[in-house]
Amino acid sequence: MMTEDEAQDAWMSAGGNDRDEMAWGMFSYLDIPPAFCGSGTGGFTWFSTRDELLDFLQTVVPASIRMDDEDKEKALEAFKAKLAAAPEDLEGFRSVVNDELGGHIQVDWMGTLEDLRTGDHPYAIYLRARFHTDHDEDFDKPFDRKGPVRILRKYGTAIESDEKEDFDEFISVWGA
Repeated sequence: MMTEDEAQDAWMSAGGNDRDEMAWGMFSYLDIPPAFCGSGTGGFTWFSTRDELLDFLQTVVPASIRMDDEDKEKALEAFKAKLAAAPEDLEGFRSVVNDELGGHIQVDWMGTLEDLRTGDHPYAIYLRARFHTDHDEDFDKPFDRKGPVRILRKYGTAIESDEKEDFDEFISVWGA
């Protein structure tokens, strides 16, 4: 069983900043009570392959949870059994992770960098809208009276090739 220190080291070394090498990722955040330092803090973690991402979710993420070793071992066995029965699609897998790890860690999005730049996942659309509104001088901050649906339709559009570098920089600090 991986220790909390080993899990912490794995988080620190996971997913560098080279997006060309790290095509698969997730956005996760700490789902702990507000009184604790770091609650709600999140960020992207990147991997070379889908299998690396799923392995990280199955081994490192649950090992990061602080609890007694005996309780943790039982919880990890139950968690792994639920993941083994989880749907193969990323959304189904993400749902099981979130159901089982609620109160500790939550995952808002999983997929490829290209999915994040162009896909139709609600979190990807929201993130692109935030990126585009931050880069649009005509956008009425902090509140545009046009309504959230219209904002998402207008600003949640795909990242164009000339925006990729700025978008990659934007997501590198997103959630921190």
